[in-house]
Amino acid sequence: MTSPPPRFPPYPIRGVRMRHQKQNCAPHFAEIEVDFEPAAEGFVFEVTPGLTVNYEPAEDLPRFFSAVAQGIEEQLSPRGHEAVIATRVVLRDCRAETFGSHELAFRIAGCVAARTAWERAFPAAGPTTDGVRRGSSRARGADVLPLPHPDARAAGVSSTDPAQSDVRGRRGRR
Repeated sequence: MTSPPPRFPPYPIRGVRMRHQKQNCAPHFAEIEVDFEPAAEGFVFEVTPGLTVNYEPAEDLPRFFSAVAQGIEEQLSPRGHEAVIATRVVLRDCRAETFGSHELAFRIAGCVAARTAWERAFPAAGPTTDGVRRGSSRARGADVLPLPHPDARAAGVSSTDPAQSDVRGRRGRR
């Protein structure tokens, strides 16, 4: 006889804070704090009544909140075979910036918050014994470019010359 699959979350997971910040010519910024609580069934997302966010234009905030919910649900949905998703997610705090906050940033923050809560609930799903997080680029077999040896300069090896260096440029191998 098989036991039923575990439920997520098995207990309340409070205070999951996530800041997604990417600084470049198209910046991202989203900061959220969510609580994951057991529910009877399915996925429910709520915003704390009276939550105030210092952001203009305020009309964008419901879209940001919706993006957080979408990101959390998106992250939890593929895990349907491993656990029964029966969670109530409450958005407790949110921070946005005029330049850099948009729906994608909040969706990513939601995805990472859900992953963090999952790892708190089921620690075995977290980092592997070799320290590589499951789902990371190294775990997927992506190329990890080696760093030049610290003594390379002293030995007269130029790290900018591809023929003499083991570091390859960002645009691919030569």
